Amino acid sequence: MSNEYPVRAETHVSETESLTILRQALPSLWVIREVSERDYGLDVYVEIVGDDRMMRGNLVAIQLKSKAWVKFSTSEPKRSTFHKVERATLNYWLGMPVPVFLCLVCLKTKQCFWVNVKKQHREGVYSLCRTARDSEEVLGDGQEDGKNQEGKNKSCARNPVIRLLEKNHLNSIPTDFLTSYFTEREWPRVEAAIERGLTSFTSLGPLVLMCERKDENSQCTTTLQYLVDGHFEIFRTLSEHLLGKSQADHAYWYQENTKHAETRGLAKSYTFYFRTVHKIFRQILLEYRKCLIVAYDMVTKTHSEYFDQRFPFLRSHLECRPLTFLADDWYARYFFDEYEGETKHPEKLFFEDFDEYDWALNDIGRS
Repeated sequence: MSNEYPVRAETHVSETESLTILRQALPSLWVIREVSERDYGLDVYVEIVGDDRMMRGNLVAIQLKSKAWVKFSTSEPKRSTFHKVERATLNYWLGMPVPVFLCLVCLKTKQCFWVNVKKQHREGVYSLCRTARDSEEVLGDGQEDGKNQEGKNKSCARNPVIRLLEKNHLNSIPTDFLTSYFTEREWPRVEAAIERGLTSFTSLGPLVLMCERKDENSQCTTTLQYLVDGHFEIFRTLSEHLLGKSQADHAYWYQENTKHAETRGLAKSYTFYFRTVHKIFRQILLEYRKCLIVAYDMVTKTHSEYFDQRFPFLRSHLECRPLTFLADDWYARYFFDEYEGETKHPEKLFFEDFDEYDWALNDIGRS
């Protein structure tokens, strides 16, 4: 009788160990569903379950990878790179209707590090030119000693380079993971708010000014209320997902409007009194400006390749007519109305293009 038997492959051992580490890292309430067909770039679907145990369909797709040792740079932020993902697989991930995360398990430390795949795509990390440039970082990750460097360079040129941060590791309370997941799930709404916020920014000044000039006990028109509601919803979305700050919802301001009506003996109405409009603007304007600056930088700088594809005309218009975010002068001119002689006709000041100061656009600051 022969002494030959099947040998359990090392890769199968690593896969089992990686899945065990992932299960141990995630909250026990979460549901992990293994994918039987693993040749297409996904290993598990995870359903995120809150403390109330309600199953709301919050699904995230996860590709699980492992390394004997994940070595991070010594400089801040401490990061590593991973390049063993084919571009076809990446394209598959980007087309998925749910958020996709790559989880890389360090078998030595038993830690699991995560990457929001679609977020890095928006940041331009996977572009061909950047992949080639970042290949040197892969060479220094300490995992491929003794292998042929020429073949490695060719592999890096073909495959996208995925970046991992040491701070993005899973634990029993994966707060950063959840924040990234929910922003990713809401991304279509976020990018729509970015586009709407930047295209309507120049209308904000005259809207604030016209409302500030109204008596607080009079009611605004339906059109004005729609405009105020629109800006407020843009602000809420951008504040939550770009600045990480939660804001009161519309219901809060309708309650405030009712309180004002009761206090002043006015008729209760769903239409805002200008007192409510004034309070909304005073509460949100400074933070709204911060949100729009972040959105502007994303479109023109940090996520420019992505927004070139999604909103090409927006990028073109911003290049021709850069927005300016002068805090001090903007408040003085259009909020406190210190330049009333110049703002008698705000619709002309804001809605008509002029080129008198185009020469200075590049030098105009934001403070």
